[in-house]
Amino acid sequence: MSEEMLGLVLRLVIVVTFLIIDAKVSAVFEAIAEEKGHDGYFWWCFVFGPAGWAMVIALPDRKIEFPDYSKLIVSMMKQPPTQFVQNVSVSASDDSLPEL
Repeated sequence: MSEEMLGLVLRLVIVVTFLIIDAKVSAVFEAIAEEKGHDGYFWWCFVFGPAGWAMVIALPDRKIEFPDYSKLIVSMMKQPPTQFVQNVSVSASDDSLPEL
């Protein structure tokens, strides 16, 4: 084989190896996106590489369940208010500052 043909085969092997690695990494990031509740991110990661990976990392998690605060607020409103401040009498002539 000539040097030119050997160089072409070497380049082809490098490109195919890169595509295989990129496909495997994209499949991992697609699985991560699916765990977060999103679909269809394989091609974003495959085509755009690290930019697609960063996009998957930045995706919000759709599977987090937040508590229903409306029931808590309604139950708090039904309870009688507690009195935190007791009656304090201050005379009108007491306008001095306390000693520090």
